[in-house]
Amino acid sequence: MNSSSIVVEYPSGEFATSLEAIEAAFVRLRSPQYAGRSAILSGQGQEGSGEHYRFMEVGFRDGIFTFETPVADLVALAGSVGLARSRIIVLDGGLKASIESGTPGELALFLDRVYRSAFALRPFHGERDYAFGAEWDDSK
Repeated sequence: MNSSSIVVEYPSGEFATSLEAIEAAFVRLRSPQYAGRSAILSGQGQEGSGEHYRFMEVGFRDGIFTFETPVADLVALAGSVGLARSRIIVLDGGLKASIESGTPGELALFLDRVYRSAFALRPFHGERDYAFGAEWDDSK
């Protein structure tokens, strides 16, 4: 990551968990001076089996998550973290999603569930949590 484009990183000493870092990223991404900018939200860890590393990137702009491949059951994933199923809008067959009026905490819970459940992301061996980074995507 280019240090000038970093929004948040975990582990970095600033946050106790990846979830805390994700929520902080959404707080920063929603600042009025950054309206309309795109960000890349990256989860890094191991697959569920622990045999392979995983690096999962999710785009985020103006309240819309963009996934590299379709994510199944986004509505169920949102429901599993306490969001009303009627608040999630799934677009392009699961390639994009939005949480209606989502708070930074709700968006963080949703993305964390996507990383852990849909992408089967696990912490690196010996770590407490998977790594997370958010950076500006100045290519868009």
